[in-house]
Amino acid sequence: MGWSSGAILCRSDRLKVDLEELNTLAGQERLYDITTFNSWIAAKAGGNQKLAAMFESRFRDEYRKAFSAWLNTDPFNNPKALPGRCSCRNTEARNERRLSD
Repeated sequence: MGWSSGAILCRSDRLKVDLEELNTLAGQERLYDITTFNSWIAAKAGGNQKLAAMFESRFRDEYRKAFSAWLNTDPFNNPKALPGRCSCRNTEARNERRLSD
């Protein structure tokens, strides 16, 4: 059974829509990670450990791995540490991973 050109175009369009949806979701996850991290660092810098812990508890699992790796570089005392969690390459948005599949 062969594919008609109409069926191929329909499938192609569906794949494009799916790709755009995953791209959008990946961007939203990145924004969530960035805003949660920025809130965490503001609380940490302000000495509000309770608030910092609350924001840290809201990190996505994928993000938490990179955040932990970044913290292990002792960024507040080590001048050679990466400037921020986003500099780490060992994380990705869940939907970024789906995009590469």
